[in-house]
Amino acid sequence: FCFVGNFTEVKGSKQYIDFAKHWLSNHPNSKFFILGLLNDELPSFISYIGPYERLDLANKLNEYSIHMVINPSLANETFSYTSQELMLMNVPLVVYSCGAPAERIKRENYEFGMICYQFDIQSLEIAVTNLLLKLTTNK
Repeated sequence: FCFVGNFTEVKGSKQYIDFAKHWLSNHPNSKFFILGLLNDELPSFISYIGPYERLDLANKLNEYSIHMVINPSLANETFSYTSQELMLMNVPLVVYSCGAPAERIKRENYEFGMICYQFDIQSLEIAVTNLLLKLTTNK
């Protein structure tokens, strides 16, 4: 799993860390990454890849075998370059229901997207699990 973008509180850094900790308690072989700008230290169970250039995003995701992005942003953004780039590459994406990422998933009926409508860890776990199930049954 990966968070892509500016890893800040308003972009969901706390939610991502809390989710990773929770998920790893049940799925200890999972890996969590950050790809983007980072201002704070990370817990040892999350690896920092570093910043990325837009044209290099697909290579970074492939290099680290990242198959799903979780961006639990709390910002009510009017546009999300990150979501746009990920969707153009057909990267599975889980987002919260606020702002442009969720609107874009809905509007485009993005088959590799999942919207989490509640801002808690259990709901995020359900959204991730549902997307994983959808991806494995559609192969």
